Amino acid sequence: MTFNISNLDAFEGPKYKALADAIEQAIQHGELVPGEKLPTHRYLADQLNVTVGTVTRGYAEAERRQLLTSKVGSGTYVRDSNHSSLFYYSETLESDQLNLTYSVALSGRQPEILEQAMKQIQSDHRLMTELLDYHSVNGLQRHNQAFTQWLEYCGVENIRSDNMIITSGGQHGFFSSLMALTQPGDTVICEGLTYPGFISAAHHLHLKLIGLEFDDHGLTPEALSLACQRYRPRVLYVASRMANPIPVTMGIERLTALARVCRQHDIWIIDDDTQGGALGPTETPSFHTVLPERTILISSLSKVFGGGLRMGAIHAPDKLVSQIGSAVRATNWMSSPILAELASQLIMDGALAAIRQEQYLKLERRHVLTREFLGGFNLTQNHGFNIWLELPDHWRAATFMEALDTEGIRVKTAEVFAAGQYSAPQAVRFCIGGKINFDNLRLALEKMNAILSQKPALFSDLTI
Repeated sequence: MTFNISNLDAFEGPKYKALADAIEQAIQHGELVPGEKLPTHRYLADQLNVTVGTVTRGYAEAERRQLLTSKVGSGTYVRDSNHSSLFYYSETLESDQLNLTYSVALSGRQPEILEQAMKQIQSDHRLMTELLDYHSVNGLQRHNQAFTQWLEYCGVENIRSDNMIITSGGQHGFFSSLMALTQPGDTVICEGLTYPGFISAAHHLHLKLIGLEFDDHGLTPEALSLACQRYRPRVLYVASRMANPIPVTMGIERLTALARVCRQHDIWIIDDDTQGGALGPTETPSFHTVLPERTILISSLSKVFGGGLRMGAIHAPDKLVSQIGSAVRATNWMSSPILAELASQLIMDGALAAIRQEQYLKLERRHVLTREFLGGFNLTQNHGFNIWLELPDHWRAATFMEALDTEGIRVKTAEVFAAGQYSAPQAVRFCIGGKINFDNLRLALEKMNAILSQKPALFSDLTI
């Protein structure tokens, strides 16, 4: 191991940030190379004469900077430069570990439904021939009409199929929109805690990302107005119908106030409806409701059906349809007509709506279970996969995550979601969707309750 540091005196700021700076410097100088394993938390804490929690926070900060990646039961490694995004999916956990990190659809009837839809397409030779050809970047008209119907079903009004652009999922949608609307060095703004996929997109497009203050109703108009005066941002990114990581919803009053500021300062809004459209109440308004001429609405089927479908859509204002379409073309020429046909069939025959309702009901049961075990703590819940837990005063997020690790439970700390220089609170996000079954979720919540009720120094002695 070439990484060798005996103290952090050469670096400024809190010890955990100094450690992250030391790791970054070591990577830049070639002292740490991609794939190299770092010392254990306890070993490095002893070497530096700091607490284990400080090392855990330092490693978490380095991971937020896209320098490291951690694997439970294996250790912490220097991230491969070709896989630099902090936004990625890993299946490295052992079968007995309880993974609450990923906001993904619950397993259900999707494989059988997908198999039937694929058979229908396969049996139509003329259709298969059409789907194998190149098409407009906007997508086939019937696919646009299907996604228009889906957005209307999810409660978005005044959608026009001519303004629809088919994408390979939500990430592709807002990445392409950012490409179309910004240039390297431009400023984009968002809530201080936001979706890591957006942080990654801003990083790769060399944009300056500013995280703003928010409250229980999302981004505050005061913070937005002040940011517009200070930074003159080009784009505002929000998830108005269900934010991530904190699953809050903006009401019509908040949206109207924010829209007034955006109109005054000529800001484009990218409204990520991936979570809200998939799982939120259909009557919930979005930015498209109050400012359609400046809103790029991003939708996706991943949270309803499954990430492997890789289908979504952008609904763009009239003046941006061509511009954003060109950006989509630059990234992948066009989204797959075969997958778009599959998605369209699922929409038009009602299968997707049925799966959405099933997901909703299953998640409601899991939310009740969560309140049963953690209702005495500071939780933020909605109708989706994500739950936000603000920790009791005696816990720090990094130490709490380490305590959960010892019990085989994985969550994400607030550090992962911090945009720009925003200061992350002592909180974690955990998810109640995905592959974890109801009984294992109960076990994980039971363990979390026990750990939360203890003082940090005692967590290693807990057994359940």
